Amino acid sequence: MEYKKIEQQSPNSASQGGWPLLRGRLRPPATRSVIVERPRISALLDQAASYEVTLVFAPAGFGKTTAVAQWFQHHAPEGCSRAWVSLDEMDSEPTRILMYLAASLSASSPELSAELSGLFDTGFEASVSATLSALFSAIEGHDKPVFMVVDDLHGSLEDEATSIFASLVNHGLANLHVILILRDAVDLPLARVRMRHAMLELGPLDLQFSEEEAEAYFAVQQDLAVDQDDVRALCERTDGWIAALQLAVLSLRGQGDTKEFIQRFSGTHRDVSDLLAEEVLARLSPDMVDFLERSAVLSSFSAELCDSIFGRDDSRQVIGRLETGNFFIFNMDDERVFYRYHRLFGEHLRRNLVERDAAAIPAINRAAAEWYRDHGLPVRACMHAAQSDDDNFLGEVLAAVASELRELGYGGTVMRYAAMLPSKVANRYPMMQLDRIYALTLSWRFDEARQVLDQVRSTLTRDEGAGDALYPELLHRESQLALLTDQHTDSERLCSEWLELGHERSSFDEAVVRTSLIWSRVERYDFSGLEQAADIRTAFDAPEMDWAKVWNDTIFGACFFSRGDIARAASMYRRGLEVAVTLGGRHSSTPAMPGLHLAELLYECGELEEAGSLVKDYLALVARMGLLGQLAAGYVTQAKLLRLSGDVDGALKVLDEGSAVAERRNFRRLHHILMSERYQILLEQGNIERCFRIARADGLVSSLDELTRPQAFSSLSEPQALAWAEIGLAKNRVTEASELLERWRKFLISRGALRSAIRFNILATRAAIIRGDKPKALRLLRESLTWANDCGFVRSVIDGGTPVIDLLQSAEISDEKLMPVRDRLLREAGIFPADTVEPAVASDSPVEPLNARETEILRLVEQGMMNKQIAANLGLTVGTVKWYMRQIFQKLDVRRRAQAIHRAKHLGFLK
Repeated sequence: MEYKKIEQQSPNSASQGGWPLLRGRLRPPATRSVIVERPRISALLDQAASYEVTLVFAPAGFGKTTAVAQWFQHHAPEGCSRAWVSLDEMDSEPTRILMYLAASLSASSPELSAELSGLFDTGFEASVSATLSALFSAIEGHDKPVFMVVDDLHGSLEDEATSIFASLVNHGLANLHVILILRDAVDLPLARVRMRHAMLELGPLDLQFSEEEAEAYFAVQQDLAVDQDDVRALCERTDGWIAALQLAVLSLRGQGDTKEFIQRFSGTHRDVSDLLAEEVLARLSPDMVDFLERSAVLSSFSAELCDSIFGRDDSRQVIGRLETGNFFIFNMDDERVFYRYHRLFGEHLRRNLVERDAAAIPAINRAAAEWYRDHGLPVRACMHAAQSDDDNFLGEVLAAVASELRELGYGGTVMRYAAMLPSKVANRYPMMQLDRIYALTLSWRFDEARQVLDQVRSTLTRDEGAGDALYPELLHRESQLALLTDQHTDSERLCSEWLELGHERSSFDEAVVRTSLIWSRVERYDFSGLEQAADIRTAFDAPEMDWAKVWNDTIFGACFFSRGDIARAASMYRRGLEVAVTLGGRHSSTPAMPGLHLAELLYECGELEEAGSLVKDYLALVARMGLLGQLAAGYVTQAKLLRLSGDVDGALKVLDEGSAVAERRNFRRLHHILMSERYQILLEQGNIERCFRIARADGLVSSLDELTRPQAFSSLSEPQALAWAEIGLAKNRVTEASELLERWRKFLISRGALRSAIRFNILATRAAIIRGDKPKALRLLRESLTWANDCGFVRSVIDGGTPVIDLLQSAEISDEKLMPVRDRLLREAGIFPADTVEPAVASDSPVEPLNARETEILRLVEQGMMNKQIAANLGLTVGTVKWYMRQIFQKLDVRRRAQAIHRAKHLGFLK
């Protein structure tokens, strides 16, 4: 039998007929036990349609799953989409849980299946928040109510996995109804959803059998002579505990005195279960008991697995007898291949085995790990190896499957089990450690990656043979770690050394390293080798390398954008976005990488509507792996768009969100970029002293010498240099700011880094205006206009602020080539070009003056206030402010706020 599909398939393939064990997770577990209809519970669950979250909680054996499954299959509202996910104790890894959620949604509806197609077939391990955003976005766009059941939610989850369910209980979507079935305490933030009265809770008192339900249950047990008084007594002694009643059925068969047996019921649920289980097991053959206890060690079991590790040839027949006898066994798939026991029964069986033959448990786990490993199920192999009580064996298994796990997207599994190993064991398997480093690096866990890298380097130094064989792999890991942590000089050196080794390597690996080498150089404004982009991309022509095409197009798009080749950059971003959407679906995290870079470029070109649409689609889907530039592009572009709309508080909030990511991940460049944007907003609002205090606390104020050294000229320090100059101009340190700007702009122009050069040029223009050096200001402005005309830069000029726009409006431009671009920039800034649209006012057509209130309102508009803020400031209603704005526009014959301000200034209405 072929099992390997389970570790490889996507949510879609799972829902459409993939490997049976995964498909079994997407529906309620099947059982041959007699099920009593429970209309009382179904009626309670009908209320789930009125709540965002329904919590079904009780200890093991209260029939939680059976009750919800009965409602789910037969009583859920018509026309809804129904998704079911069953978890087990091995489901603690976020990626695995997210895949189950996506698969269950895909199975519930063809429309959701199309939206989520390929979500996990991307080669990228998306963040929890990114993938959840994709799932929520797909649900929000679905035209039917979605009921999602998560069965057996347990408390042994990783922190990031717990955050998945924290998001589920606080989703806030009108058409999503989440039903969580749990028996353990799970740390979920339920306070807010309770306060909103958006949660329905069903507990043990709701779930326990009533006397009527118990009578119905015993009524269908045709071979038992139990009267109404017996049923009432059983209900009282078990508190309606369904598992005890089921065990009682097994125990009562063959009892001579039913009433005497019932009288012996006493104690806690566990005591009752032990008593009943012992009586049940006592009537079975020793061989059957041995099979039960040993198979209970397994997370799931099949006849083939049991035959192999227990040395049997009759496991199929034994499992059939267990099913027929209702021994708390559940099949996990339609083909009846894999099974598990009810948790309570399984725990009892394992306790018995511990008392009888404790040494057998590690041996069973070891045999199961070997079987799963040999049958292409590496995740389960690692889980059982970890329970073998043998670190050496776990190291051996993990080393055998680590590369496979990494390629299948289970880097988290490699990281988790490798972390369990003592260093002396882990270091025996340097290739496994190298796979671990790769997973850590791509997950942005850089400090851990460095620690393991040091260990591997030390191990290979001592073992010359292994060191020689694995040195290229070590060099590759070092180069990628340096690249993603902005150590571009080191990355360039390591990539060059890797290419010079002359070792046997795939064209794919060579293309990755060549791309990384060029990227490292461009981050230091060295564009040599960039024209090789088209040749390098051919290495990723195979369909299974589509994710690499996205990565490659985004990197080279950013490189061409840095050089000022906007058209080519846009083409690459759009090509990468198209591949990414085809690969992962519109709502996956993969399109976020080229999509946010494209949004940044479109903002620069003045295409604000499309830029805003891309940011809206993809900022919430920023992955925990990919390119750090996508983080900066997304947060900064969103902040700039909000700032343009007048929502300064919203812009600062977005920057706060990005700064939290930068701090948590220790992303220095992202921190500097976001702080530079923050300084600009604060200075624009006139908060000079606050801005200066923040900059001083951030160490920026005292960093002038560092920022003017030749070795400082890189993308890492560029935002700091811009920020220092902005604050310097505001604090009247104009000479120092001008010198800093001059050094940077000359260097950038010499390297052909036009995107950065125009930013420094525009800021240098402002510095010249402040110094009163109008000739220099005009010269710098014309140079910027030339680049704007040749390359398509728009916002870098306009965002220079009022001094630059005023100079642009008043400057005499004699070059006919520059006049159209000047006019376009003024139109983008909301100003009619003076020589074409706004002639002097004729004496025979006077403009009606603004009254005092209109002037007062327009002054607040000039300060950046929106209608709501103006209303609060003046004690007016928003509607009144809107009425005044219409009067202002009508008097000044304009349609936009910026036009009104400039028109009023031109006419002398605003001083």
